[in-house]
Amino acid sequence: MIRDVETVRSLPEEERYKLRTAKPRGEIDVGLNLRKIPAEAMSDEQKEALGLARSIVAGPTFAHGITKTQLNQEWSMGLDQAIEAEAQAQAICMQTRDFERAYRAFVAREKPVFEGS
Repeated sequence: MIRDVETVRSLPEEERYKLRTAKPRGEIDVGLNLRKIPAEAMSDEQKEALGLARSIVAGPTFAHGITKTQLNQEWSMGLDQAIEAEAQAQAICMQTRDFERAYRAFVAREKPVFEGS
């Protein structure tokens, strides 16, 4: 039984597609779904996961990417370095059109629409 992500990543691609279910620590079933499921056939958990995925995709994708990069890099930084890196990342994000759209929506008390730029 495969128990970690690195093992899965080391498999040839065609073998990864054959995986369906793994049982981490024998606790719960975690399905790897590689087929389309009609909305009416989805469980409540699947619908919730789909909603979360859609909200992430509708968000500021550039900022999400910067956040992920920062989280990965800051593990090896001291506090002062991490604070400086965050300040620089925020300055970069504030130069995007998505930031401008978010700011204008905030001021107008509207929901922002992000376009990934």
